[in-house]
Amino acid sequence: MTVCRVSIMLLGCFLCSSAIAQDGPEFRRGDCDGNGFVEPLLDSYFLISSAFSSGPAPPCMEATDADNNGVAFWIIDSLYLMNWAFAGGPELDAPGPFECGIDPEGGDLGCDSEPSCAGGATRTFSEDLDYTLSVEDVTGLAGSTVTVAVLLEVADRADEVVGVTWSVCHEPGVTVETEGLSIGSAIDETSDQFSGVLAGVSGWSGAILMNLITGATLGSGVDQELATAEYSLLETGVTVLEICTLGSTEDGEFPVRPAVIHSGFASRPALLDGSITIEDPVFKRGDVDGNGQVFSILDGLYLLEWGFTLGPPPFCFDAADADDNGEVFPILDAITIFNWGFTGGPAPPDPGAFECGVDPTEDDLPCEAISGCE
Repeated sequence: MTVCRVSIMLLGCFLCSSAIAQDGPEFRRGDCDGNGFVEPLLDSYFLISSAFSSGPAPPCMEATDADNNGVAFWIIDSLYLMNWAFAGGPELDAPGPFECGIDPEGGDLGCDSEPSCAGGATRTFSEDLDYTLSVEDVTGLAGSTVTVAVLLEVADRADEVVGVTWSVCHEPGVTVETEGLSIGSAIDETSDQFSGVLAGVSGWSGAILMNLITGATLGSGVDQELATAEYSLLETGVTVLEICTLGSTEDGEFPVRPAVIHSGFASRPALLDGSITIEDPVFKRGDVDGNGQVFSILDGLYLLEWGFTLGPPPFCFDAADADDNGEVFPILDAITIFNWGFTGGPAPPDPGAFECGVDPTEDDLPCEAISGCE
């Protein structure tokens, strides 16, 4: 699933005229600036600048026709290109972005000059330390979820940013919740032309292209929130969140890598990886309502209400598992609590009812933080 937003101002699309047709020019579809490389964010920026900022005209109109409909709508084509690269949109038609070739459908948009085909699908960006992409460090409990932000810092002396891309890779121990991906607070509905986030198997990617029609930019500042992701925490330990490159041309995917666009140039920012520290939850056995204390009658009734009258669920299922058999059965666990409290039955197993501690028994029961045990 992808999360994608397009500015309403895009309704005013720009229709450009076709260039002088040539017979069978070779090109890479999406290489809008004709430099021999397909960089969707930079090429989209080039197209929109050409349309609205008196930038240079594309050298090959065939290459700009990203959706291959035979018409060069530069706004629509730039969004099509971005959707393919950063939001899981349709693949680009032949000759595609990774190989040079002619249009098999014999397009008549033509090329004023044949673009370079000596390069590859991507190129190396020079590093600019005036820009920094970073991932937050967070701590959470195994079995819970946490939200992590990708942040941008722009130095006071630096050019304003008009576009940015990134990918975040993670190690085993966590999974990305696709429903929990969203664009961050630094971006609002009027400031971006395109913004999208996309989850993969080993990480997630995002891209933002500011609204060049209105002149929106990301200026100097620290901790500008570009996007957030929710992670499910599976096992204890420290999981590194690395700003990385996801995808490869060998798999027919555009490699999404960290880059910022400023003043018509793409640069590699300084990168600061983050981490998630995953800890075992601590609780008191029998503290079903999560108030930090075990009162046998109150906690037993809370468990019965959840099981039979649709009351709120236990705050920590490990705590509600009064007999520590790895499962929560409202009647049986409530009876265990009542027997201990009123008939001298066995005390709740470790960590017990009076001290906070971890569950010595491995199970899959979830547990959130409980009052008195943080």
